[in-house]
Amino acid sequence: MRLTVPRKRWWLLAGAAVAVVALAAALTWPQSLESRAKRIRPRMTQAEVGRVLGRPPDWSGEMGPKPARSPGDEFWHPAMTEKPVRSQKWTTPATVVYVWYIDGAVESVDCVERDSGSLWDRIRARLPW
Repeated sequence: MRLTVPRKRWWLLAGAAVAVVALAAALTWPQSLESRAKRIRPRMTQAEVGRVLGRPPDWSGEMGPKPARSPGDEFWHPAMTEKPVRSQKWTTPATVVYVWYIDGAVESVDCVERDSGSLWDRIRARLPW
């Protein structure tokens, strides 16, 4: 005994399956680092920032006070002339996020988009690992 499915119904079922898979992918697709960084607000703590961004920083350090910005100094905040400032940096192929802390609370956030190049790099930037 052979079960036959009319061609029209088969295409309808295949289309519905593709729509369900696309919806599931859209709902579970991870947010980019840039969109998560936009949720960081002044006066948040380092622990809160870590929870928002979902992973520890790629670089963290404290600098200052120092009299002026050195040429080529990537990590600089104007408050460094008066007191120590902690900075943290998160990177992906598409985005670099700098978070500046004064007295343990977020002072400012800088989000820099980079040209990620290939399609594969942009896909990898969206994945959570």
